[in-house]
Amino acid sequence: MPRAIVPANIGTVEIEYETLGSPLDPTILLIMGFTAQLIAWSDKFCQMLVDQGFHVIRFDNRDCGLSTKLDGVAADPMAVMSAFLENKPAPAVPYTLSDMALDAVGLLDHLGIDAAHIVGASMGGMIAQTLVIEHPHRARSLTSVMSVSGNLDYGAPTPEAAVVLLEAPTGDRQSYINDSVKARVWHSRRYFDEEKIKTDYARSYDRSFYPEGASRQLAAIYASGSREDALTKLAGQVFTAGILLLYGIQILWLPINGVITLPPSIGQLLTVLIVLVVINAVNFIDGMDGLAAGVVAISGIAFFAFAYLLAVDYGFSRAGAPSLITAVLIGICLGFLPHNLSPAKIFMGDSGSMLLGLLLSVSAITLTGQVDPNAISAEKLGPTLLPLLLPFAVLAIPFLDLLLAVSRRIKAGKSPFAPDNLHLHHRLLSAGNSTGQTVLIVYLWTATIAFPVTVLAFAPWWVAVLTALFFALSSGLVMKHKKKITA
Repeated sequence: MPRAIVPANIGTVEIEYETLGSPLDPTILLIMGFTAQLIAWSDKFCQMLVDQGFHVIRFDNRDCGLSTKLDGVAADPMAVMSAFLENKPAPAVPYTLSDMALDAVGLLDHLGIDAAHIVGASMGGMIAQTLVIEHPHRARSLTSVMSVSGNLDYGAPTPEAAVVLLEAPTGDRQSYINDSVKARVWHSRRYFDEEKIKTDYARSYDRSFYPEGASRQLAAIYASGSREDALTKLAGQVFTAGILLLYGIQILWLPINGVITLPPSIGQLLTVLIVLVVINAVNFIDGMDGLAAGVVAISGIAFFAFAYLLAVDYGFSRAGAPSLITAVLIGICLGFLPHNLSPAKIFMGDSGSMLLGLLLSVSAITLTGQVDPNAISAEKLGPTLLPLLLPFAVLAIPFLDLLLAVSRRIKAGKSPFAPDNLHLHHRLLSAGNSTGQTVLIVYLWTATIAFPVTVLAFAPWWVAVLTALFFALSSGLVMKHKKKITA
């Protein structure tokens, strides 16, 4: 079987994998569970998927099968489990589920696959959940089989199953095979085939018997904590994006070599991705009083001006709906802002910030999705391209913060949704700016990008440059004022 050398928290790891079916078909990535090798996905099952028109990938997780093994690296799963149960910081571990999810992403990169249907069983389901949470653009769908979210209130194994799972396997081949009947505690009683189980265990032992990896994999499970909140948020966001698709609101075209109409599946995937990114970008900056509401208000004003002028100057009547949506968005933010400025009387919370991100993304997608690409002339291409770019331009600062936060947390072996105090606004505070100055600086940074991009669509480039210089100099004056005060 082939191996893929992929980047990892320990430098690189080698992942043993097998592919079945045509790479031209939609890909299913199969992730197996605790100490289980890729052959635990039965040949018959994989062939059934191939027969249904799928390209199937199965692989060995690290510390299992024929993939990289961390020989001699110590882990104390009992200490990690105790910390998890007591809601205390976990001791250092060799790797987490995030690292194992990155192994899977690295395998997809190695094979040149942008996105796949992600299927995981048991611990593999936990890895699959983590992959979809931390790398949603790599997943077409998620199927989590006999797995849990990390919430102790749901899905705990029976005492009998827990004993078998945590029991160290017997070292000699025949005893290992004989012990296979203990798997009956988590198998179907009706369809349990003792002879098949013994055959599977023998095959697994002969391919790679490596019980040492169990302690490190178990430590990774408990060190990764609960994924319930992240999964709930992600599910809500994807569900909302699905409603948009249900009503025909999606990206229909891209300005590539002129204008190309996207296949429905690609347009739908791009739509979901834009919704998820914009929602989470707004959510991530909601860390100071008045910050998210003000930034979104500025972004909404820029987008409203663009949509309105697009309708008036270029005759795109379909721009009326996004104009209305952004007008509502601006009203929400400006009405809320006086109560949310420091010291805040009302806090936005996740629901509020995600709603703002949703409305902003819907405005862009509605405008782009309702324009007939066949009606776009070369002279109109520039202005009509901006609906795709403007949300990312007006939210450039939140997007930068999102990118830095995700990369920082994943590098540290944490969930990208884990809180920290290293956001851009935290760094501005640490530099000596007051809360009010920090918020104002981020406002001006946002305006420095948002308003010039809008101006560029309808005015000469030098007007856009002057607009950018005005807001950039204004932010510089605010920061200079801070230095004088603190001097």
